[in-house]
Amino acid sequence: MNIDEVKDIKQTFQDFDADGSGGISQSELKAAIGSLKQTVMPADRILRKMISSYSRKEFKDGKELDFKAFEALIKAVKDGTFEAKVKEEDKKIKALFEEMDADESNSISPTEMKTALEEKNPHEKGADTKANWPRILEFADMEPAGGGPKEFSFTAFQKLMDEVYVGKFS
Repeated sequence: MNIDEVKDIKQTFQDFDADGSGGISQSELKAAIGSLKQTVMPADRILRKMISSYSRKEFKDGKELDFKAFEALIKAVKDGTFEAKVKEEDKKIKALFEEMDADESNSISPTEMKTALEEKNPHEKGADTKANWPRILEFADMEPAGGGPKEFSFTAFQKLMDEVYVGKFS
């Protein structure tokens, strides 16, 4: 990047930092992107990935972008590496969904979810799963045809994996 591009990014950073905190939160990033003409608003899950992928843990506990992180994000968006990273992560999530969907119903039942989680983490003896199970079930969004507990559609599973990705289940 040349000096003018860095100055432009610095000015954009200052404009986006609506509260003057020295960092850009997800809500500030969303508002700023929304203000740009001819820009498609990314889904909240993509905004969360932007923040979590480029923020530094030592700056506001990784919940905001400082200038260096913002600069890296802008570069990644411009050169396409951010989009490629999201697509690759989404492919992995889809493959995991298909692996966990043992009955190939295009949904994951609570039983399939619990079995898969325990198989992935056998040393924990289900402690992690048990502690987080009520929160995990909150993501289930599909009523099964024959009744019973809600199941996970791919969209619900993707939201759950995004929450795991940003550390909400650690």
